[in-house]
Amino acid sequence: MKEDKNIFPLLLEKVLVDIWGGVGDRLSTPHLKRTRAAISYIRRVYRHKGEHGTIQPSRINYQFKKNRAGYLAAFGEKHAYLSYLHFKKVQSKNPEAIPKPRGKRNELVVTSLGAGACVELFGICLFYLSGAPCQSLLLKLNSVEKEREWNSSQHIVFTRVLKDTFPKVDVDKIDIVADLKEDAIPTFANHYDRLINTDILLVYNVLNEIPSTYANKVWRNIKFLIGIFQRPVLILLMEPSAPRAEPRIYIIKEQLVQQTDLIEESKEEIFHFTEAPVCIKMSDSEDDLNYRLFGPSTDSSRPDFGTSISRAHMSSVKKPDSPITMEQIARQLSRLGVKRVRKGAVAFRRGRVGSQYTFVSISDDWKRIASN
Repeated sequence: MKEDKNIFPLLLEKVLVDIWGGVGDRLSTPHLKRTRAAISYIRRVYRHKGEHGTIQPSRINYQFKKNRAGYLAAFGEKHAYLSYLHFKKVQSKNPEAIPKPRGKRNELVVTSLGAGACVELFGICLFYLSGAPCQSLLLKLNSVEKEREWNSSQHIVFTRVLKDTFPKVDVDKIDIVADLKEDAIPTFANHYDRLINTDILLVYNVLNEIPSTYANKVWRNIKFLIGIFQRPVLILLMEPSAPRAEPRIYIIKEQLVQQTDLIEESKEEIFHFTEAPVCIKMSDSEDDLNYRLFGPSTDSSRPDFGTSISRAHMSSVKKPDSPITMEQIARQLSRLGVKRVRKGAVAFRRGRVGSQYTFVSISDDWKRIASN
């Protein structure tokens, strides 16, 4: 990992340039002004979600460039570091829950629901590679996202943001196009071989975009995933913490508590980014993206610059169900004592402990056969 810990804003700007369709690594003046305006718009939408007596979020259409750019400019740097802080919290509570990379290439399989631009991978790389500059990491990413427009941003995050900071990181990604509000199980089943090897399941800033009326459908999709995992999986949930957003994630959190081993849960916590390696700051320089986005400008708009964020969070571990051994299967078969009367018939057997029914398949005259 490169030593400069404040390089992220420069790398994030490359993603913003790509979203706007610009050239080079620096936002043009028109694109910079549009990004500043977009920051204010995105923040207003999130700030007023669920007001006027409704718990439904306002829908943000990320097919529009301005919304993707505004979202990443407003939250991208914090989200990139937030996953690092989340891992540190898990490490302090239960270090054994942290998945260990496997094999010669130090492989980790990450499934991200509502992946977006995948900036959260930055924090994961920072956690696993900080203090180990010679260590490599292969992230096998299962990107679950319904908006294909994020694909280009993901590519820049992988090839420029991650690779420029962590030269020994490689990303092997598959795209799983799925809407969590709908039945995504058939789509997940098509990627079964890849999903079952998941080490980390990220549910980051996705439930806030889904009305609470769809919570049960979302849970069915998540339940299918955690049911097929064949390794102990660290589940990390991080969502906006406003009280009006709680109904959108309450059902999911409640179900996860019942079906996984809880590490920690909080309805609201303020995460601060004031110390290395997650320090977010603004220098008085035109070379600094934060200064150009949040500093004084000739226009009247000036988005607030913050170094903290409030989030509801949860961490838990889902251990795979214990497989049935061959010895258990053999014991069960011996207890059945099936008497084969004829093909497809239900057999009936009287034993020392009373009557016992077993069946191969159901026949219309099963009662007559059973009584003989």
